[in-house]
Amino acid sequence: MAAEEQGNFVNKFTIFGFHPVYEAIQSGIPVEKIIISRSVFNRRRGQSILKSAGDLGIEVEILPGDRFASFPVPSQGFAAAISQYRYHDIREIVGGLKTGDAIKKSVVLILSGINDPQNLGAIIRSAAFFGVDALITSLHRSATITASVYKVSAGMVSRVRVCREVNISQTINFLKKEGYWIYGADVRAMKRLEDIKFNFPVAFVFGAEDKGPGKLILDNCDETFSIKGRSDVDSLNVSVAAGISLSRIFYLRNSNK
Repeated sequence: MAAEEQGNFVNKFTIFGFHPVYEAIQSGIPVEKIIISRSVFNRRRGQSILKSAGDLGIEVEILPGDRFASFPVPSQGFAAAISQYRYHDIREIVGGLKTGDAIKKSVVLILSGINDPQNLGAIIRSAAFFGVDALITSLHRSATITASVYKVSAGMVSRVRVCREVNISQTINFLKKEGYWIYGADVRAMKRLEDIKFNFPVAFVFGAEDKGPGKLILDNCDETFSIKGRSDVDSLNVSVAAGISLSRIFYLRNSNK
């Protein structure tokens, strides 16, 4: 079942793997049908999926293991047809955070021009682990939520509020007005990640690996930063850089707890 893009939605498509299927069920995403390989049906994971699906009245079909060989993504013997994943609205998210004190320690990720689904999935997984409030991608020339992204994120797409915005610069301006301090990742920046205190709501901006965020976007950031490493290695994979940055701010804000 292929993914189809319609406006601001990802219409019906199939996700693969135990964790993506399990997380979809647990998060309340509408699941139309679950398919389980006969080879894993009686194992612990198979029984876990069966029970969760049964509790919610989701249809389950058991198929021979060789039927899974034709799937486009490694499945571990699990697949689920999901109907209509809806992207979130960053303005609604920020509005909700402002109703309490959550806005004070809010962290948002902005991805500009990242079109590799492997990187997107890995970043989403890190975002879920460190409790990011929202992840923003651009509507054009960027990876979308696909079965591969679900798989790479270990199902964490179900836990991260992913937004798509037509104009990243305008989105940055909106976040600034709401009190966010915008930090753009740039290998040329003199300021190091470890020198930043992160005393305000924060939005990190990461760009494509080959060139990073564009000049206009970097110029719109409040500050740029780089990550210190060996001098004979140019840069990090963008998903690794995002994970290190999120780990740093999480440590600073939770080290006394």
